Amino acid sequence: MARQEGLAGCSKLVFLKTLEKSVATDPTFVELFLNEARIAARLSHPNIVQIYELGEVKGEYFIAMEHVHGHHLGTVLESMRVKSQLFLPVLAAQLCTQVLRALRYAHTLEDEQGRPLHLVHKNICPSNVLLGFSGAVKICNFGIPFWKAGNKRTLYVAPEQYAGGKIDARVDVYAVGVLLAKLLLGKFPRHCSSGQQLVKEVFQCTGVPFALADIVNCAVASNQDERFESAREMGLALEHYIEAAGASQITVELSNFLQQLFGNNTSSPWLSYEVGFLDNPAQGPATVSPVSAVSPVSAVSAVSPVSAGGVVASPLLAFPALEEAPEGAKKFPGEVFQMQETLWEMFPKRYKYSLGILLVLVSLVGIVAWLLQA
Repeated sequence: MARQEGLAGCSKLVFLKTLEKSVATDPTFVELFLNEARIAARLSHPNIVQIYELGEVKGEYFIAMEHVHGHHLGTVLESMRVKSQLFLPVLAAQLCTQVLRALRYAHTLEDEQGRPLHLVHKNICPSNVLLGFSGAVKICNFGIPFWKAGNKRTLYVAPEQYAGGKIDARVDVYAVGVLLAKLLLGKFPRHCSSGQQLVKEVFQCTGVPFALADIVNCAVASNQDERFESAREMGLALEHYIEAAGASQITVELSNFLQQLFGNNTSSPWLSYEVGFLDNPAQGPATVSPVSAVSPVSAVSAVSPVSAGGVVASPLLAFPALEEAPEGAKKFPGEVFQMQETLWEMFPKRYKYSLGILLVLVSLVGIVAWLLQA
Protein backbone atom coordinates (compact mmCIF):
# COMPACT_ATOMS: atom_id res chain seq x y z
CA MET A 1 0.00 0.00 0.00
CA ALA A 2 1.24 3.50 -0.77
CA ARG A 3 0.07 7.09 -0.84
CA GLN A 4 -0.01 9.18 -4.00
CA GLU A 5 0.66 12.79 -3.09
CA GLY A 6 -0.08 15.93 -5.07
CA LEU A 7 -0.09 19.68 -4.63
CA ALA A 8 -1.60 21.44 -1.63
CA GLY A 9 -1.80 18.26 0.43
CA CYS A 10 -3.95 16.34 -2.03
CA SER A 11 -3.35 12.61 -1.63
CA LYS A 12 -4.97 9.20 -1.93
CA LEU A 13 -4.15 5.62 -1.07
CA VAL A 14 -3.08 3.30 -3.89
CA PHE A 15 -1.84 -0.25 -4.26
CA LEU A 16 1.57 -0.84 -5.77
CA LYS A 17 1.83 -4.01 -7.80
CA THR A 18 5.31 -5.39 -8.49
CA LEU A 19 6.88 -8.56 -9.82
CA GLU A 20 8.25 -11.17 -7.46
CA LYS A 21 12.05 -10.92 -7.32
CA SER A 22 12.36 -14.51 -8.59
CA VAL A 23 10.81 -13.51 -11.95
CA ALA A 24 11.54 -9.76 -12.02
CA THR A 25 14.29 -10.25 -14.63
CA ASP A 26 12.47 -12.90 -16.70
CA PRO A 27 11.63 -11.24 -20.07
CA THR A 28 8.39 -13.25 -20.36
CA PHE A 29 7.05 -12.10 -17.01
CA VAL A 30 8.25 -8.54 -17.51
CA GLU A 31 6.45 -8.37 -20.87
CA LEU A 32 3.25 -9.78 -19.32
CA PHE A 33 3.49 -7.20 -16.54
CA LEU A 34 4.00 -4.30 -18.96
CA ASN A 35 1.30 -5.70 -21.22
CA GLU A 36 -1.19 -5.62 -18.35
CA ALA A 37 -0.37 -1.95 -17.74
CA ARG A 38 -0.81 -1.08 -21.44
CA ILE A 39 -4.21 -2.74 -21.55
CA ALA A 40 -5.47 -1.44 -18.22
CA ALA A 41 -4.39 2.12 -19.04
CA ARG A 42 -7.03 2.19 -21.81
CA LEU A 43 -9.83 1.07 -19.51
CA SER A 44 -12.07 3.47 -17.61
CA HIS A 45 -15.16 1.82 -16.14
CA PRO A 46 -16.81 1.75 -12.67
CA ASN A 47 -16.39 -2.05 -12.53
CA ILE A 48 -12.69 -2.11 -13.50
CA VAL A 49 -9.79 -1.29 -11.18
CA GLN A 50 -8.23 1.95 -12.36
CA ILE A 51 -4.51 2.12 -13.23
CA TYR A 52 -2.87 5.43 -12.29
CA GLU A 53 0.77 5.00 -13.22
CA LEU A 54 3.36 2.60 -14.61
CA GLY A 55 6.80 3.32 -13.23
CA GLU A 56 10.29 1.91 -12.86
CA VAL A 57 12.92 2.32 -10.14
CA LYS A 58 16.38 0.80 -10.55
CA GLY A 59 15.08 -1.75 -13.02
CA GLU A 60 12.06 -2.73 -10.90
CA TYR A 61 8.70 -2.04 -12.50
CA PHE A 62 5.57 -1.15 -10.56
CA ILE A 63 1.93 -0.36 -11.29
CA ALA A 64 0.10 2.16 -9.10
CA MET A 65 -3.51 1.05 -9.05
CA GLU A 66 -6.79 1.99 -7.42
CA HIS A 67 -7.14 1.11 -3.74
CA VAL A 68 -10.27 -0.99 -3.13
CA HIS A 69 -11.31 -1.00 0.50
CA GLY A 70 -12.48 -4.58 0.85
CA HIS A 71 -11.50 -8.13 -0.14
CA HIS A 72 -11.28 -10.18 -3.28
CA LEU A 73 -14.01 -12.71 -3.91
CA GLY A 74 -11.76 -15.65 -3.05
CA THR A 75 -11.35 -14.35 0.52
CA VAL A 76 -15.10 -13.76 0.78
CA LEU A 77 -15.89 -17.31 -0.37
CA GLU A 78 -13.38 -18.77 2.10
CA SER A 79 -14.92 -16.78 4.97
CA MET A 80 -18.36 -17.98 3.94
CA ARG A 81 -17.16 -21.59 3.79
CA VAL A 82 -15.79 -21.35 7.34
CA LYS A 83 -19.11 -19.93 8.55
CA SER A 84 -21.18 -22.40 6.43
CA GLN A 85 -22.86 -19.59 4.50
CA LEU A 86 -23.94 -19.40 0.87
CA PHE A 87 -24.61 -16.53 -1.50
CA LEU A 88 -28.28 -15.80 -2.04
CA PRO A 89 -29.05 -16.69 -5.69
CA VAL A 90 -30.16 -13.15 -6.51
CA LEU A 91 -26.99 -11.65 -4.95
CA ALA A 92 -24.85 -14.08 -6.96
CA ALA A 93 -26.69 -13.00 -10.12
CA GLN A 94 -26.22 -9.31 -9.29
CA LEU A 95 -22.50 -9.77 -8.67
CA CYS A 96 -21.95 -11.60 -11.96
CA THR A 97 -23.96 -8.92 -13.77
CA GLN A 98 -21.47 -6.29 -12.57
CA VAL A 99 -18.57 -8.42 -13.80
CA LEU A 100 -20.26 -8.83 -17.18
CA ARG A 101 -20.77 -5.07 -17.50
CA ALA A 102 -17.03 -4.57 -17.13
CA LEU A 103 -16.32 -7.31 -19.67
CA ARG A 104 -18.87 -5.92 -22.13
CA TYR A 105 -17.13 -2.55 -21.97
CA ALA A 106 -13.70 -4.10 -22.52
CA HIS A 107 -14.82 -6.45 -25.29
CA THR A 108 -16.35 -3.59 -27.31
CA LEU A 109 -13.65 -0.98 -26.66
CA GLU A 110 -12.24 0.81 -29.72
CA ASP A 111 -9.09 2.82 -30.32
CA GLU A 112 -8.93 6.48 -31.34
CA GLN A 113 -9.60 5.58 -34.99
CA GLY A 114 -12.72 3.57 -34.12
CA ARG A 115 -11.04 0.18 -34.64
CA PRO A 116 -12.07 -2.56 -32.18
CA LEU A 117 -9.29 -3.60 -29.80
CA HIS A 118 -10.66 -7.11 -29.20
CA LEU A 119 -9.66 -7.09 -25.53
CA VAL A 120 -10.16 -10.35 -23.64
CA HIS A 121 -9.57 -10.70 -19.90
CA LYS A 122 -8.49 -14.38 -20.12
CA ASN A 123 -8.47 -15.02 -16.38
CA ILE A 124 -11.80 -14.28 -14.68
CA CYS A 125 -11.69 -16.04 -11.29
CA PRO A 126 -12.48 -15.14 -7.65
CA SER A 127 -9.05 -13.64 -6.95
CA ASN A 128 -9.51 -11.16 -9.82
CA VAL A 129 -12.91 -9.90 -8.63
CA LEU A 130 -12.60 -7.25 -5.90
CA LEU A 131 -15.49 -6.47 -3.57
CA GLY A 132 -15.54 -3.18 -1.69
CA PHE A 133 -17.28 -2.66 1.63
CA SER A 134 -19.14 0.16 -0.11
CA GLY A 135 -20.76 -2.42 -2.42
CA ALA A 136 -18.42 -1.89 -5.36
CA VAL A 137 -17.57 -4.80 -7.67
CA LYS A 138 -14.37 -4.42 -9.73
CA ILE A 139 -12.24 -6.74 -11.84
CA CYS A 140 -8.48 -6.53 -12.27
CA ASN A 141 -5.49 -8.22 -13.96
CA PHE A 142 -6.49 -7.78 -17.60
CA GLY A 143 -4.72 -9.71 -20.33
CA ILE A 144 -2.75 -12.09 -18.08
CA PRO A 145 -3.21 -15.72 -19.18
CA PHE A 146 -4.02 -18.41 -16.66
CA TRP A 147 -1.30 -20.28 -14.77
CA LYS A 148 -0.62 -23.60 -16.44
CA ALA A 149 1.16 -25.94 -14.02
CA GLY A 150 1.69 -29.55 -15.08
CA ASN A 151 -1.53 -31.39 -15.81
CA LYS A 152 -3.60 -29.36 -13.36
CA ARG A 153 -6.41 -27.30 -14.75
CA THR A 154 -8.70 -24.66 -13.32
CA LEU A 155 -12.38 -24.93 -14.19
CA TYR A 156 -12.48 -21.23 -15.08
CA VAL A 157 -10.50 -21.86 -18.27
CA ALA A 158 -12.57 -22.58 -21.38
CA PRO A 159 -11.66 -25.74 -23.35
CA GLU A 160 -10.38 -23.82 -26.39
CA GLN A 161 -8.24 -21.57 -24.19
CA TYR A 162 -6.65 -24.49 -22.37
CA ALA A 163 -5.94 -26.22 -25.69
CA GLY A 164 -4.08 -23.15 -26.91
CA GLY A 165 -6.49 -22.44 -29.77
CA LYS A 166 -7.71 -19.07 -31.04
CA ILE A 167 -9.80 -17.38 -28.36
CA ASP A 168 -12.32 -14.57 -28.28
CA ALA A 169 -14.63 -12.88 -25.78
CA ARG A 170 -16.55 -16.11 -25.21
CA VAL A 171 -13.77 -17.48 -23.00
CA ASP A 172 -14.68 -14.73 -20.53
CA VAL A 173 -18.36 -15.66 -20.79
CA TYR A 174 -17.39 -19.25 -19.98
CA ALA A 175 -15.41 -18.11 -16.93
CA VAL A 176 -18.29 -16.00 -15.60
CA GLY A 177 -20.59 -19.01 -16.00
CA VAL A 178 -18.21 -21.07 -13.84
CA LEU A 179 -17.97 -18.18 -11.37
CA LEU A 180 -21.77 -18.06 -11.09
CA ALA A 181 -21.82 -21.81 -10.44
CA LYS A 182 -19.20 -21.37 -7.70
CA LEU A 183 -21.27 -18.67 -6.01
CA LEU A 184 -24.40 -20.81 -6.13
CA LEU A 185 -22.75 -24.03 -4.92
CA GLY A 186 -20.29 -22.51 -2.45
CA LYS A 187 -17.51 -24.87 -3.59
CA PHE A 188 -16.68 -27.13 -6.51
CA PRO A 189 -17.37 -30.82 -5.85
CA ARG A 190 -14.08 -32.73 -5.95
CA HIS A 191 -15.15 -34.94 -8.83
CA CYS A 192 -15.91 -31.96 -11.12
CA SER A 193 -13.26 -31.71 -13.82
CA SER A 194 -15.30 -30.12 -16.62
CA GLY A 195 -17.97 -27.53 -17.20
CA GLN A 196 -20.58 -30.18 -18.02
CA GLN A 197 -20.04 -31.98 -14.70
CA LEU A 198 -20.38 -28.62 -12.98
CA VAL A 199 -23.67 -27.94 -14.78
CA LYS A 200 -25.02 -31.28 -13.59
CA GLU A 201 -24.21 -30.36 -9.98
CA VAL A 202 -25.92 -26.98 -10.36
CA PHE A 203 -29.12 -28.55 -11.72
CA GLN A 204 -29.12 -31.11 -8.90
CA CYS A 205 -28.70 -28.48 -6.17
CA THR A 206 -32.14 -27.85 -4.68
CA GLY A 207 -31.34 -24.28 -3.63
CA VAL A 208 -30.49 -23.08 -7.16
CA PRO A 209 -33.35 -21.59 -9.22
CA PHE A 210 -33.83 -23.32 -12.55
CA ALA A 211 -33.45 -20.02 -14.43
CA LEU A 212 -29.92 -19.53 -13.05
CA ALA A 213 -29.00 -23.17 -13.66
CA ASP A 214 -30.08 -22.73 -17.28
CA ILE A 215 -27.91 -19.61 -17.59
CA VAL A 216 -24.90 -21.53 -16.23
CA ASN A 217 -25.61 -24.33 -18.72
CA CYS A 218 -25.59 -21.92 -21.65
CA ALA A 219 -22.49 -20.03 -20.47
CA VAL A 220 -20.21 -23.07 -19.97
CA ALA A 221 -21.11 -25.01 -23.11
CA SER A 222 -18.06 -26.82 -24.51
CA ASN A 223 -18.88 -25.59 -28.02
CA GLN A 224 -18.29 -21.85 -28.36
CA ASP A 225 -21.24 -21.46 -30.73
CA GLU A 226 -23.64 -22.86 -28.12
CA ARG A 227 -22.70 -20.28 -25.47
CA PHE A 228 -24.05 -16.79 -25.01
CA GLU A 229 -22.79 -14.78 -27.96
CA SER A 230 -21.44 -11.98 -25.77
CA ALA A 231 -21.14 -10.66 -22.23
CA ARG A 232 -24.06 -8.37 -23.03
CA GLU A 233 -26.31 -11.31 -23.90
CA MET A 234 -25.48 -13.18 -20.69
CA GLY A 235 -25.88 -9.98 -18.68
CA LEU A 236 -29.36 -9.42 -20.10
CA ALA A 237 -30.38 -12.96 -19.13
CA LEU A 238 -29.22 -12.35 -15.55
CA GLU A 239 -30.92 -8.95 -15.44
CA HIS A 240 -34.24 -10.54 -16.44
CA TYR A 241 -33.90 -12.95 -13.53
CA ILE A 242 -32.97 -10.14 -11.09
CA GLU A 243 -35.91 -8.04 -12.26
CA ALA A 244 -38.30 -10.97 -11.84
CA ALA A 245 -36.93 -11.52 -8.32
CA GLY A 246 -37.64 -7.88 -7.42
CA ALA A 247 -34.13 -7.25 -6.08
CA SER A 248 -32.88 -3.81 -5.08
CA GLN A 249 -29.53 -2.21 -5.93
CA ILE A 250 -26.53 -4.49 -5.43
CA THR A 251 -24.45 -1.76 -3.77
CA VAL A 252 -26.77 -1.76 -0.75
CA GLU A 253 -27.23 -5.53 -0.57
CA LEU A 254 -23.57 -6.38 -1.08
CA SER A 255 -22.40 -3.73 1.38
CA ASN A 256 -24.71 -5.04 4.09
CA PHE A 257 -23.67 -8.61 3.31
CA LEU A 258 -19.95 -7.86 3.64
CA GLN A 259 -20.47 -5.84 6.81
CA GLN A 260 -22.26 -8.80 8.39
CA LEU A 261 -19.70 -11.32 7.13
CA PHE A 262 -16.56 -9.50 8.33
CA GLY A 263 -18.02 -7.54 11.24
CA ASN A 264 -15.58 -5.08 12.81
CA ASN A 265 -12.77 -6.17 10.48
CA THR A 266 -14.11 -3.79 7.83
CA SER A 267 -12.21 -0.91 9.45
CA SER A 268 -8.82 -2.24 8.30
CA PRO A 269 -8.02 -1.58 4.61
CA TRP A 270 -6.58 -5.04 3.91
CA LEU A 271 -6.86 -6.90 0.65
CA SER A 272 -5.00 -9.97 -0.55
CA TYR A 273 -4.32 -11.23 -4.06
CA GLU A 274 -4.01 -14.91 -4.81
CA VAL A 275 -1.11 -15.45 -7.18
CA GLY A 276 -2.04 -19.07 -7.92
CA PHE A 277 -4.95 -19.46 -10.33
CA LEU A 278 -5.88 -23.03 -9.37
CA ASP A 279 -9.10 -23.32 -7.42
CA ASN A 280 -8.14 -26.31 -5.27
CA PRO A 281 -9.53 -26.22 -1.70
CA ALA A 282 -7.48 -29.30 -0.82
CA GLN A 283 -4.29 -27.22 -1.00
CA GLY A 284 -5.42 -25.01 1.87
CA PRO A 285 -4.64 -21.30 2.26
CA ALA A 286 -1.49 -19.96 0.67
CA THR A 287 1.48 -18.89 2.76
CA VAL A 288 1.30 -15.17 3.47
CA SER A 289 4.38 -12.99 3.31
CA PRO A 290 4.78 -9.19 3.39
CA VAL A 291 4.64 -7.37 0.07
CA SER A 292 7.39 -5.06 -1.02
CA ALA A 293 6.72 -1.70 -2.60
CA VAL A 294 9.15 0.33 -4.62
CA SER A 295 10.84 3.33 -3.11
CA PRO A 296 9.24 6.75 -3.60
CA VAL A 297 9.14 7.78 -7.25
CA SER A 298 7.34 10.55 -9.11
CA ALA A 299 4.14 11.36 -7.19
CA VAL A 300 4.04 8.02 -5.38
CA SER A 301 5.45 7.76 -1.88
CA ALA A 302 5.17 4.83 0.48
CA VAL A 303 3.14 4.88 3.67
CA SER A 304 5.78 2.95 5.63
CA PRO A 305 9.36 4.16 6.23
CA VAL A 306 11.96 3.35 3.60
CA SER A 307 14.22 0.51 4.62
CA ALA A 308 18.01 0.52 4.27
CA GLY A 309 17.81 -1.23 0.93
CA GLY A 310 15.52 1.39 -0.55
CA VAL A 311 12.54 -0.99 -0.49
CA VAL A 312 9.38 -0.27 1.46
CA ALA A 313 7.54 -3.01 3.33
CA SER A 314 3.93 -2.20 4.19
CA PRO A 315 2.47 -3.65 7.40
CA LEU A 316 -1.06 -3.06 6.13
CA LEU A 317 -0.99 -5.26 3.06
CA ALA A 318 0.00 -8.91 2.70
CA PHE A 319 0.16 -11.08 -0.40
CA PRO A 320 0.39 -14.89 -0.55
CA ALA A 321 3.83 -16.04 -1.64
CA LEU A 322 4.25 -17.12 -5.25
CA GLU A 323 4.05 -20.89 -5.51
CA GLU A 324 6.81 -22.58 -7.42
CA ALA A 325 5.63 -24.38 -10.54
CA PRO A 326 6.51 -28.08 -10.87
CA GLU A 327 9.87 -28.75 -12.51
CA GLY A 328 9.54 -28.78 -16.28
CA ALA A 329 6.08 -27.16 -16.22
CA LYS A 330 5.31 -24.39 -18.65
CA LYS A 331 4.65 -21.28 -16.57
CA PHE A 332 2.63 -19.31 -19.08
CA PRO A 333 1.33 -20.26 -22.51
CA GLY A 334 2.78 -17.02 -23.82
CA GLU A 335 -0.49 -15.36 -24.75
CA VAL A 336 -0.07 -11.62 -25.10
CA PHE A 337 -2.41 -8.85 -26.13
CA GLN A 338 -2.44 -8.28 -29.87
CA MET A 339 -4.73 -6.13 -31.97
CA GLN A 340 -6.26 -7.52 -35.11
CA GLU A 341 -4.00 -6.26 -37.89
CA THR A 342 -6.08 -6.70 -41.02
CA LEU A 343 -9.46 -5.35 -42.02
CA TRP A 344 -10.51 -8.81 -43.21
CA GLU A 345 -9.99 -10.28 -39.70
CA MET A 346 -12.17 -7.55 -38.20
CA PHE A 347 -15.18 -8.50 -40.35
CA PRO A 348 -17.76 -10.81 -38.71
CA LYS A 349 -18.03 -14.19 -40.43
CA ARG A 350 -21.50 -13.53 -41.86
CA TYR A 351 -20.27 -10.33 -43.56
CA LYS A 352 -17.38 -12.23 -45.12
CA TYR A 353 -19.80 -14.69 -46.72
CA SER A 354 -22.01 -11.85 -48.01
CA LEU A 355 -19.04 -9.97 -49.41
CA GLY A 356 -17.77 -13.10 -51.14
CA ILE A 357 -21.15 -13.79 -52.77
CA LEU A 358 -21.39 -10.15 -53.90
CA LEU A 359 -17.95 -10.30 -55.54
CA VAL A 360 -18.90 -13.50 -57.38
CA LEU A 361 -22.14 -11.94 -58.67
CA VAL A 362 -20.35 -8.79 -59.85
CA SER A 363 -17.81 -10.94 -61.66
CA LEU A 364 -20.53 -12.97 -63.37
CA VAL A 365 -22.39 -9.83 -64.47
CA GLY A 366 -19.15 -8.42 -65.90
CA ILE A 367 -18.44 -11.63 -67.85
CA VAL A 368 -22.00 -11.76 -69.27
CA ALA A 369 -21.82 -8.09 -70.33
CA TRP A 370 -18.46 -8.69 -72.03
CA LEU A 371 -19.86 -11.73 -73.93
CA LEU A 372 -22.88 -9.75 -75.11
CA GLN A 373 -20.68 -6.96 -76.42
CA ALA A 374 -18.44 -9.45 -78.19
